[in-house]
Amino acid sequence: MKKILLIDDDPQVRNVIRVMLSKQGFQVIESGDGKAAIRLLKTAPVDLVITDILMPGKDGLDTIEELRALRPGLIIMAISGGGRYLDSTCCLDSAKMVGADAILNKPVAMQRLLQTINDLFEAEIVVETV
Repeated sequence: MKKILLIDDDPQVRNVIRVMLSKQGFQVIESGDGKAAIRLLKTAPVDLVITDILMPGKDGLDTIEELRALRPGLIIMAISGGGRYLDSTCCLDSAKMVGADAILNKPVAMQRLLQTINDLFEAEIVVETV
């Protein structure tokens, strides 16, 4: 069973994604911010990380950079709906630049999310842009 670390500061988003991924046979662990996610990763190895970009504390870009330093081969997907001053394209382009293997806009279409996850696991890293 593949294990996914889901990082998002919105508990409702985490819940929806966790439930959907769990129904598909993935084991999902959650974190509400990048700092806690890094601590989790050190004690609970995962196969893939899905991270939001705009979060309080340690944002997704810093989190991706630290994840790359800790586990260079880890598969990382970034998701973002943008924010008050940044649109999702800017956030996701930045995520690609710092090492995300795949990027998706929020709100995430669940079928698209599943397809991207499966593609990443099959190809062991396919850059997906949406």
